[in-house]
Amino acid sequence: MHVGHNIKRLVEATKGTTHKAFAEKIGHTEQSLHGIYKKEDVSTSVLKTVCEKLNITLSEFFKEDNLSSPKKAKVVFELNPDDVLSIDIKNRKLEITKK
Repeated sequence: MHVGHNIKRLVEATKGTTHKAFAEKIGHTEQSLHGIYKKEDVSTSVLKTVCEKLNITLSEFFKEDNLSSPKKAKVVFELNPDDVLSIDIKNRKLEITKK
């Protein structure tokens, strides 16, 4: 697993968070954060801080299910009256169709 890439995916999946704002949260500059994204391995202290700010545990960070999404997500849909929303949680599929 490329730890830096996973950190980047998780940060980008956190709605309303910019790279600059997240860098400040973890006590780094934006340039330093982009350097972390490029590293295959990062220090334990950086990883612990990142997980704390993303509200996930180290175990959750390394779980396959959490490699591309944060622990919690809020999704808002604006549907027309003739739209049908189908959610297949097991297969991670979402579909909006017309009646």
